Amino acid sequence: MTYRRVVIAPARSPMSSTLKKALLLSGCLTGLLFSAASAQTVQTQQQAGEVSTQVSEQNTQDAENAEHSKNTALIGPPSERVEPEKKFVESEDLPETDPWTREYNSGLKATQNRRYAEAEQKLLAAVKDAKKGVSGDQRLILARTALADVYCALEKYDDAEKLYSWAYQTTRKSGEESEAFGNAAHGLAVVNHVHGNHAKAAVICKQAIVARRKALGATHHDVGQSYVLMALILGKQNYPDDAEPYLTRGLRFLEKSPGPKQLDYADALRSAALYRQSRGQKKEAEQLFNKSYAITDGAVAFDQPAKLKGSVFYKWEEGSPRALEIPDYDFPLRYININGVRVAATIIDLWELMGVLVSITNTNDERVVLGLDKVNLDQLSLDPNDTSKHPLTFVDANSIDRIRRERVMWDLTMNRPWLANIQKTRSVRGLVPQQGHDLFRGPNIFGVYGDWTAIPRVMPGRLESQASPERVQYQLESELDSGLIHSNTIKMTGLVPVALEPFESRTGELFYIHPRCESVLLTVRVGNSTVQIPFKLRKRRIN
Repeated sequence: MTYRRVVIAPARSPMSSTLKKALLLSGCLTGLLFSAASAQTVQTQQQAGEVSTQVSEQNTQDAENAEHSKNTALIGPPSERVEPEKKFVESEDLPETDPWTREYNSGLKATQNRRYAEAEQKLLAAVKDAKKGVSGDQRLILARTALADVYCALEKYDDAEKLYSWAYQTTRKSGEESEAFGNAAHGLAVVNHVHGNHAKAAVICKQAIVARRKALGATHHDVGQSYVLMALILGKQNYPDDAEPYLTRGLRFLEKSPGPKQLDYADALRSAALYRQSRGQKKEAEQLFNKSYAITDGAVAFDQPAKLKGSVFYKWEEGSPRALEIPDYDFPLRYININGVRVAATIIDLWELMGVLVSITNTNDERVVLGLDKVNLDQLSLDPNDTSKHPLTFVDANSIDRIRRERVMWDLTMNRPWLANIQKTRSVRGLVPQQGHDLFRGPNIFGVYGDWTAIPRVMPGRLESQASPERVQYQLESELDSGLIHSNTIKMTGLVPVALEPFESRTGELFYIHPRCESVLLTVRVGNSTVQIPFKLRKRRIN
């Protein structure tokens, strides 16, 4: 019997079809909901992007408007500019400077501007502070060397030599190539040159040149000063061929770097002129003198003292085109012109006293206002290498019989017109020929120096305004010079104000104890200018 295998399929349930439809419907609804949510998300993102873009554009526009306003405020007219407000921070620390640095820098600045009284005060304080510090000898070296420079400028060479020698020996221990050693060596060479130790000065000056060239550069201002000094030293040793290149290079370096107000260059020109004069080169010396005076005149301030405007020195020196003299065996009248103002002086021997006559004259064509400072008279040594000065005792004119002393001076000088005319108060020309010296050209006031009275203005008794060749009627229409009215009310710091018309003079007398010396130096100060005039005296009495 054959068996046939029969496979019976399971019967389909009626719920399968219904479930399938439900599942299909649920999937469609889910897809629709998902699509709607996605579309809403995309729309929300687009809206957010648009808002962000609008905010960014608004911020950019605001920044551009602010920048435009700032630029408009900065480039607008001064009345419309809006300066940005500066915020002050209370916690911000102010810069602090230790006392030594402040005093030392102030002293250097005052020295460069030639305010030597202030410089000496500041540098003395710096030296005192340097001795208290713990930074070694470096600060003390710098302060003492700078102070020695001040003493050297004031011609106090003995005081300067002590400081230079100490700084030279101290800096030499650490090497001969530093700037401090070069400055100390240069100063010490100057002092030895002035004292006549030219061989020693030449050796030290060469060391200064080497040190300054290495520390500052081959064409530095200080190197130029050392070159000029070396030329003067070699000239004193009678080596003109060796001195010439040093002098030429030094002047060239200083011309490029002349110092404040070009006065360092003017001093070098004056030294070069004296050197040329000693070599018999008169024409070259005169050119150098005139060039030096042209620079020096530009730094003169007649209405300000040296402590404010810096010192300017004029020295009466043989060979200078401005150092002039009316020669006389007993009473030579020496004078020098400083920027249109002439300072003339002579000394009269009164045995126990010395009578000094100082005449200040305006040689310009316009009125000038001067400020006069005190006058000094110092005793000098007959040894040219001895630079020491000894002040002579001043005698107040009110403490002696001044009239009798004036009478003695008149009796001794009445036969010398140049002295007789300045010892008179006059409002007209002196009693000399028309072609005479201009010392007697204008009016003069005579009295105690610095204590003059007003001079009367002499006018014709009758002045008509009719037409004349001299055109006097136009002079009557012109306004009166205000300086004739207000000049007596001028106030100056520590100075005696004096207003001088063209070729008007003030002549003053001063008295000093006479120690029977044979060489003196008269120092007259006009504004910030210091005039030094040497005189040789006679020991025996003039009868």
